[in-house]
Amino acid sequence: LGEIENTLTQHEAVRSCVVVAREDGPGEKRLVAYVVLEDGHTAPDPRTELAQHLGRTLPEYMVPTAFVILDDLPLTANGKLDRKALPAPRIDAYAQREYVAPGTETERALAAVWAELLSFDESQVGADDNFFQMGGHSLLITVLVARLKEQGFDVPVRSVFSSPTLATLAAEIDGSTGSPAYELPPNLIPHGCERVTPEMLSLVDLDQDQIDAVVATVPGGAPNVQDLYPLASAQEGILFHHLLDPDSDPYLVSILLVADDEAACARFTRALQKLIDRHDVLRTAVLTAELPEPVQVVQRTARLEVERTLLDRDRDAEEQARALLARPRRMRVDEAPLLRLLIAEDPDSGRRYLLLSAHHLIEDASTLRLVLEELAVHMADRPELLASAPPYRDFVGHTLYQTATDDAEAHFRAALGDVTESTTPFGLTNVRGDGHEYPHLRRSLPDGLTQEVRAQAQRLRISPACLFHAAWACVVAAAAGGDDVVFGTVMSGRLQGVPGVERMLGNFINTLPLRVRLAGKTVRGLIEEVDGGLQGLIAREQSPLSLAQRCSGLEGDTPLFSSVINFRHFEPRHGEASLSLEEQGVHWLGETDAINYPLTVSLDDFGSELSLDLRADGAVACEAVADYVETALTGIVSALATNDGAGTLALDVDVLPAVERRRVLVEWNEG
Repeated sequence: LGEIENTLTQHEAVRSCVVVAREDGPGEKRLVAYVVLEDGHTAPDPRTELAQHLGRTLPEYMVPTAFVILDDLPLTANGKLDRKALPAPRIDAYAQREYVAPGTETERALAAVWAELLSFDESQVGADDNFFQMGGHSLLITVLVARLKEQGFDVPVRSVFSSPTLATLAAEIDGSTGSPAYELPPNLIPHGCERVTPEMLSLVDLDQDQIDAVVATVPGGAPNVQDLYPLASAQEGILFHHLLDPDSDPYLVSILLVADDEAACARFTRALQKLIDRHDVLRTAVLTAELPEPVQVVQRTARLEVERTLLDRDRDAEEQARALLARPRRMRVDEAPLLRLLIAEDPDSGRRYLLLSAHHLIEDASTLRLVLEELAVHMADRPELLASAPPYRDFVGHTLYQTATDDAEAHFRAALGDVTESTTPFGLTNVRGDGHEYPHLRRSLPDGLTQEVRAQAQRLRISPACLFHAAWACVVAAAAGGDDVVFGTVMSGRLQGVPGVERMLGNFINTLPLRVRLAGKTVRGLIEEVDGGLQGLIAREQSPLSLAQRCSGLEGDTPLFSSVINFRHFEPRHGEASLSLEEQGVHWLGETDAINYPLTVSLDDFGSELSLDLRADGAVACEAVADYVETALTGIVSALATNDGAGTLALDVDVLPAVERRRVLVEWNEG
């Protein structure tokens, strides 16, 4: 940033300036320049002039996307720059092109949605504006697609990537023949129902005997049955691993919180019950016995069972609580809610440690974030801040329809049909283990590498996730000894435009195989292949992994891959009305989460940093894997910065850190 500021101040019109990487919305950062002009500067469009000035000597990714003109830079009482007082850029900060008003009905509808999502005035959103250059990002696409669907526009996610300007996206919408929008059948089970019958079930086919068997498991019987429907495809795989060994279930997630006192603990417990009362997925059990397929039964009411224990006053209280977190206990999935709360009392301080456990059948990372936010609202007794709670059945219904009508089988046969060997880096092959038992590491990327990853992603107008996937392809190729690799990638699951999905609780994520061929490709070619592969998966993100497996050339149940990666956004809170658990006397201490694969690598975007989160079978050290990822990422962004990645072959990207490379190439040979 210092180099950008120095170059900017060399312009005769600039008195002073500061350049910051802002994140006014979750996800990708953007460079914003705050400029104080010299007196008498009269250029009609200083932003364009300044951008051109920087572009003469700096690479494109170092030119800020917005220029905010100020009378003076804000200062603190001590005379230092007050970064918190720097305003978010308005749309005129991006005014480096002639404004063209939206001219068609579709363009005007898009402008209204963009203005709402990006916090701009609708009258200032033009036909030539670019969604991503205005601050849009992959997380907002979830909301964008859903908003457009509510207005009758069925827009595939890939269209937003391929047609990012308002005019081109509107033209694609208008030129698409499309298919009739799917209308979700209503839930026909009435309140006070004394017997649930087959004609009341709109999403699943069960006969009367099967329905009666399901109802018999529900406390309170038929009057307490709200709905019955199948599992989403991602849930099917999770249930399989639970049934495989319920005592070593890899799909349990627990978080550890601490309440300041019994009063805060009691408010938290009440808030958790209110959360269950509001969201159908939290009152859901999953049943399999004597049924043609697993079903989810939603209860109208479900009471949270709370267990209490007293910690040993002769041992460190937090150490004892963390030990409880590290030992997840079995959870039945046929009894709602699939949540469990253990309160561990500190006999000396009055603090209460809160161990909240959930099953991945009803939860993912985005759901956990929404849960924590809503708990804070309930604890503050501010229910008016909550929007309506969309039912998870909406997602299940849309997913069933999409998977029955899309081209997933043809796609995966074309992509995987000639794959005849598993990709098992480091020789790790056990894909039916319990990740809770594997060593775990969290490590932040170096600040310089994080900045370069963001800068190159911004320049190429792709997500940092794409660069992460490309780096992992290099690591897997080296660790598996091949140039044609397959690994699992965790899909968001929320990108198909289901109305309200951005605030819906439940499990949405799905793991699908990404195949990457590295032979003969440059770094830029590798990135293009990865980007294309990811967009193909996004369009089919709820396809069953079992379908992809069947479409490969592998025999039987031989797995396609043994490593899984995930790029996760952890969004900062925004807005004056945002509340936090900390303000309510409840504080975060930690979490434990795992899946069934022997090697999982997540790159978590916290806005201020990128952080690796790894679990690996003990046969390979987490620290070593983190080193390989960092080295590969460094090689990729360096190649992109040097000559756009055109002069470096993907297979020539270093994976071994310099010290280990020297030991392997020099010291071992000398020995």
